[in-house]
Parts: sequence; C-alpha cells; structure tokens
Amino acid sequence: MTEQQKFEKLISELGISVYQLGKDLGYKRAEPLYKVVKGETKEMGATVYSKILRAYPTVNPEWLITGEGEVFKTPAATPPQIDTAAHDEVMEEVQQLREENRILQSMYERAVEKSVRATLPGKFKGGILFLGKQRSTFTVGKGVYPYQQYRY
Repeated sequence: MTEQQKFEKLISELGISVYQLGKDLGYKRAEPLYKVVKGETKEMGATVYSKILRAYPTVNPEWLITGEGEVFKTPAATPPQIDTAAHDEVMEEVQQLREENRILQSMYERAVEKSVRATLPGKFKGGILFLGKQRSTFTVGKGVYPYQQYRY
C-alpha cells in the first residue's frame, strides 16, 4: 500500500478532510498533506507518523507504517443511534423552556416598569420604550436613565 493510499484510507476512516487533519496535526497550512494525497510525496516520515499517533491514539501504528493490519487498534465503535422519541421529547422540553423564558422576560420587564413608575412618579409617560441589550439604560418618555440606579 502506498503512502497516498494509506493516507486516503486514514482520512476516509476518520471521516475528516485533509484540511481538518492538518489542523489536528498542528499545521498552519495543510500543504504537506495535500502533497501526499496528490502523490507528490513518496513517504510521510516519522515526524508526520508521530503527529498522527498523538492526535489519533486509536490509529494502529503498525498499519500506519506498513499498511498491513487494521487501521485502528480496536474496531471503531459504531456511531450511537439517535432515539427519535427521546430527541423529540427533549426538543419539546426546549420549546417549553423557551416559552417560559419569554413569559419570565415579559414579567421582569413589567416589574421594572412598575418600579420605575414608583421611583419616577411625575416623569413616567407612555411606559418603558426601550430596555437596552446590556440593560444599562432604559428610556422613559424622552429621558434615558441609567439602569443600575433604579434596580431593586
């Protein structure tokens, strides 16, 4: 088995791209690895073998050097099967939590509005128009007030 064939088989078995392998091996650019794929490099060398074995400890060193035997030391585990019923149940729970979050956010904003009404009795006109993303300011009528000052 040539270096090119071993390399292509390794990438296929790992289920990654040459680029990803290069990143995993610490290369800034995967050019040396692409040369192996193209057949321009006849041998990868001990340094590359060492990096592969460090990045992927399940790769069989004997196979990597000689091309004989199994690619992995132990047969690769089959990917877990997703239980669709459990997945659907979790997704339903996520939706419920999102709805609860929306309700709580609304309740929180109403509580802040109530607090502002109590704190700024003569200045409150038309409700809170904007609560900033960072919650650092809020707008009441035409005034912008620092949020920290009115926190309870």
